[in-house]
Amino acid sequence: MEEKCHDISLSTNNKNEKLQNADYKDEFMIEALNQARLALIHNEVPVGCVIVHNNETIIAKAHNQTNVTKNGTKHCEIISIHEIIQHKKCNLHECVLYVTVEPCIMCAAALSLIGIQKVFYGCQNNKFGGNGSVFTINLFNHLKPEYNSFQVGLPQNATPYSSVGGFRSEEAIAMLKKFYDTGNQTLPPSKRARRNKLSTD
Repeated sequence: MEEKCHDISLSTNNKNEKLQNADYKDEFMIEALNQARLALIHNEVPVGCVIVHNNETIIAKAHNQTNVTKNGTKHCEIISIHEIIQHKKCNLHECVLYVTVEPCIMCAAALSLIGIQKVFYGCQNNKFGGNGSVFTINLFNHLKPEYNSFQVGLPQNATPYSSVGGFRSEEAIAMLKKFYDTGNQTLPPSKRARRNKLSTD
């Protein structure tokens, strides 16, 4: 069954939106899902990503490492960005991100600041999504002034980028459900039980 894509793009032209979807390459989302599986094995929230240069070559890949590092900022997107910048691999304006879950607000802002070209994601992030589900950080400079109140503090040179979701979303959701069904083992039992209840609501 064909999955429905959620297009939060720079254009409202239907032809342009179809062209953006046509750029999607399934092999890269499969690799992002492989990264998410590694996270699950290591008792991390199962989110994985790859960054692809010119939508042809993977230059960085990662999964969430917030538990093992005890650092809440160690999302897969941040880890991948750091790897590319640290090793000066290429111009991030020429790169596309494939990630299993819609980037959170923090990661969406980081992607805007480094000038990512485009994002393809799996399932929506209805609690913390920064690419349309909660806030639309990826369209930072394209929003009407009345919608910019939440963007106070973000630099004016942040770069907007296209974001399309819904690719292999069922696989991404299944891994998240498996993680939260067993409970985040790094949380105290009381909070673990609460998270389990929330995940089934």
